[in-house]
Amino acid sequence: MHRQFPSTLTVTLTAAAMFVAMPLQAEEPPAKEVPPKTAQAWTLDEANRQLSLNPDDIYLQYVALQLAHNEGKLKEVARTIERLNRRGGRRRAAERRVDLFALFTGALAVQESLQLDTMRGGENAVGSILADPAKNVVKIANLEGPTVKSHPWGKMLAAQHLAGKKPEVSPLAHCVPEDQYYVLFRSPTKLLETAEVGDLWGAHLFAQAAKSAKSHQTTARLKRQLAIQTDPLTRPFYDMVVDEVAMTGSDLYFTEGSDVTFVFRVKQPEVFRLRMDGFLAAAEKSRDDAVRSTGRIEGVDYVQIATPDRAIHVFSAYPKPNLHVRSNSKVGMQRVLQAVAGSGEAKRLADATEFKYIRTLMARGDRREDGFVYLSDPFIRRLVGPQMKLCERRRMLCYNHLRMIGHAVMLYRTQFGTKGESIEQLVAADCLPERFGQQKFRCPCGGKYRLAADGATAVCSDHGHAGRLVPCCEIPLQHVTQREAKEYKQFVEQYSRYWRRFFDPIAVRVRLTPKQYRAETIILPLIDNSVYTGLAAALGGEPEPLDALPVPKRNIFSLAARLNKSELVRQLGLERLLDAPPDIPKQQAAVETERIATRMKQVGIAMHGYHSALRGFPTAVSFDAQGKKTRLSWRVRLLPFLEEEELYREFHLYEPWDS
Repeated sequence: MHRQFPSTLTVTLTAAAMFVAMPLQAEEPPAKEVPPKTAQAWTLDEANRQLSLNPDDIYLQYVALQLAHNEGKLKEVARTIERLNRRGGRRRAAERRVDLFALFTGALAVQESLQLDTMRGGENAVGSILADPAKNVVKIANLEGPTVKSHPWGKMLAAQHLAGKKPEVSPLAHCVPEDQYYVLFRSPTKLLETAEVGDLWGAHLFAQAAKSAKSHQTTARLKRQLAIQTDPLTRPFYDMVVDEVAMTGSDLYFTEGSDVTFVFRVKQPEVFRLRMDGFLAAAEKSRDDAVRSTGRIEGVDYVQIATPDRAIHVFSAYPKPNLHVRSNSKVGMQRVLQAVAGSGEAKRLADATEFKYIRTLMARGDRREDGFVYLSDPFIRRLVGPQMKLCERRRMLCYNHLRMIGHAVMLYRTQFGTKGESIEQLVAADCLPERFGQQKFRCPCGGKYRLAADGATAVCSDHGHAGRLVPCCEIPLQHVTQREAKEYKQFVEQYSRYWRRFFDPIAVRVRLTPKQYRAETIILPLIDNSVYTGLAAALGGEPEPLDALPVPKRNIFSLAARLNKSELVRQLGLERLLDAPPDIPKQQAAVETERIATRMKQVGIAMHGYHSALRGFPTAVSFDAQGKKTRLSWRVRLLPFLEEEELYREFHLYEPWDS
């Protein structure tokens, strides 16, 4: 199911000759008179020059598109941006075709494409249609997600029992619904170290892949939002009073905004509570606009500290003397408290047969386990289900509008040397498309846009602030449009091509030491697709230690693998290399081996030539809408790079292989 990591870049029409100052939002003051432009104001020519040097800069793209519309040259500049995208090769151009149904949307990564599409009035510029109740006629409940079967967990667990393997689950697994992800660490310090390592490596990998130095600082943002302090002096305190800690939530959209709930099982409840309540008090004092409130969920008292921008947004509760729940979502906390009480519709993870089976393979308490990450079958189904995917799709469309308003604020300051005070003023100054907040620039859920208190960012009444969007679990959809329903069905068809027999849960065991980061995962060998089959063939066999080769200091990532040479040779039809007949002289066998090795070297060089020309390696096969193989294999694709152009032209590339 793959996604994509997570882990991510940020994505018009202008006022007519006569502008009518009509408020678009009830909360906004009337637009003020536009001041004169400064000497530093952008011109279209300058914007185009800068864009040619920095084609991936989303703000520059916005400036060029907005100024182009002001001068009636929108189509021309839009084509220029597309041409700059194509300059990076086919893969880079394909990345600009945004996939709003990706498993990991990566808000910043999709915004560039959404921005261009919205400014041109493309297929994703449909805010007025989505927000129209009369167009939302399809019930979410009537849409069917992937229908792939689950494994026969009962039989598999029974077999483990017969083999003498009994599962042991953490008490915290009884606090987590089975349709949420589950992260368990025996030490809070190890959890923090893992999160920081993930942030560090994620930033490096994202910078290399996206060619951007932007950092999301997801861990730091979540700690501030949850009022959790983790300075070096505080970390020993956690390990002293906490037995183990679990993290859970309903989705993986951490970058743009997700519900995250921590559950602490503590050894010294009084000491722990005194310190954690102190963190709440400190968070409340850190902002003048922070508000404290109280309430009850499932008979449990809670305290909430929140700011309007959700920079601080924490719910704190103690359902049991030795149990503390801390969440950034009321809905998320409610689901956990229901699991603690054994109420609610969701089944608890500890009671799930599949989880018990996995715990027979990865035993709790193993010395190789500092942390355990589990994505269950029900969680994956929920993640790809219609409610989650269509809600996140609408959030991304709204997110794009919020980012565009932020770009307009920066453009206004450059053009006029002062801060814009309302969306109407940005529109009147030709820094934002006209009628923003209406028609195609309307929030897809009908929310109202306005400038935030800082005057530099925007906020939606339904989805909140960019970067801290309201979690999907708090804004469920009841109805969607026919077009959305059709697109979701297409997503399900594509998804089902990879998962044909069973849904596979994902389990990862993590260990961190000063000298080693170790991650071990389980992939049940029942998935039916070419990616897994190819990996299994190339890397299968008995595990063995790999030589630790010298690593340059400048290196940030290395991957070592042991190839299953015998299996690869058999797949290539070169079995005779493995067992030469005894009647063949050794010299003749050596010549044959050298000849075949030379050919394999030529294939390797051809692979690199293909990659250099087309920015990627050839795929094993292609599939049609029914999941059947239709086109020719990678061997045919390599023929031009093996000096076999004439033979290559004899193949009908887009006909079924057996036609």
